[in-house]
Amino acid sequence: MQDKIMELENQIKKLLGHEEIKMEAVYDFLESAEEPGLALQIFSENMEKGKLSYALKEEEEQELQNNYAKMIDGMADALMKRHLEEAEFYKELWEKVIVANPMLDKKKEKEYALYRISKNPRIPYYNLPEGMKMSNEQFDGYLKSLNGSINQVKFIMRSPFQQKTERMSLINEILKSAQNDEQRAVLLAVVYTEIERGVVEQLLKSPIKPRSKQTTP
Repeated sequence: MQDKIMELENQIKKLLGHEEIKMEAVYDFLESAEEPGLALQIFSENMEKGKLSYALKEEEEQELQNNYAKMIDGMADALMKRHLEEAEFYKELWEKVIVANPMLDKKKEKEYALYRISKNPRIPYYNLPEGMKMSNEQFDGYLKSLNGSINQVKFIMRSPFQQKTERMSLINEILKSAQNDEQRAVLLAVVYTEIERGVVEQLLKSPIKPRSKQTTP
């Protein structure tokens, strides 16, 4: 099995070694593979989304998007919610969402499904363990007990640095001082909130382009 995986990896690396990754060629390769689900997994875990290329006319892509995008996204999302192991996920993704999907009759439609899925921000897929949960009361209690560390986190997140590693190494020192996983999770939640706040501030600072006036015929 390991030899088969290595052989597939080598073949896919050749496929990915071009300036553009043509979706038609990828589809043909996956379709001809002995284990297309495994090949799809290796492709997804090694591709560069920015290099994906699919030769479609604008009106053709718009038609495919209008007819199939919502369905493809919905089926992929439903599959992710089942928390399958990676190998089983890609096997079903190929068989049920792409190649044997009764809603996709033509090869062009199946290629579009592969292209759409490859562009999905949650591809490559990973079967994650369940994350930590706590009640609002527990969370508020940690916020109070960690007030000093939280103020340090906010100060670091709002201060200018030349490099991202400078900022995050200081955050890491605070995380290392936490007494348990619960405290670390709460501190990371504060970091996440600060990142969201920064994004919102940047959006508010961005100039709003005036709408172009429509001329009446």
